[in-house]
Amino acid sequence: MIRHNAGRCKYTKRGIPWTLVYAKEYATKAEACREEYRIKAEKSRKYIEQLVQRYMQSRQEHLQLV
Repeated sequence: MIRHNAGRCKYTKRGIPWTLVYAKEYATKAEACREEYRIKAEKSRKYIEQLVQRYMQSRQEHLQLV
């Protein structure tokens, strides 16, 4: 995120400032890369927005339980 917001990444420079809205932990980098590829392969803004919305809802529910 620091590199993106510093403008050091050519492809994300135009979207500054970036905010992290979705994160998921994987056991290996290979698993994480497969999931990133799968999400990008959808090529659908609506799909990504729904993914983020579900993530935010589950996060909020988790915080209410704590």
